[in-house]
Amino acid sequence: MLQASDITFERYYRPVFQPVSFSLDEGELLLVTGSNGSGKTTLIRLLAGLLRPDTGTLEVHPDSRVYVGHQLAVKDDLSVRENLECMRGMIGSPASDVNAAIRRLGLASLQ
Repeated sequence: MLQASDITFERYYRPVFQPVSFSLDEGELLLVTGSNGSGKTTLIRLLAGLLRPDTGTLEVHPDSRVYVGHQLAVKDDLSVRENLECMRGMIGSPASDVNAAIRRLGLASLQ
């Protein structure tokens, strides 16, 4: 399990993003989107433990397997489904999670 509660991060005394809170159970995925400069990479670095939040808490259950991916891990020569299958294999979630993610994210036309 991964849980973020009101995490913030500042750069040059300015907030990079508004406070972020979420909770993920084993096998759940989180999609982070936004425009350039919106704080996506900073958030990923926080989740990966490369940075520490200025405020709030970030907890990873010790028995969890946490995989933090980035856009660079997406293979252009693979379909959306194939990319999700690769990620699913890395985190060990069931095959049904890919279909559920495609439906939930409205990506059926990109399979």
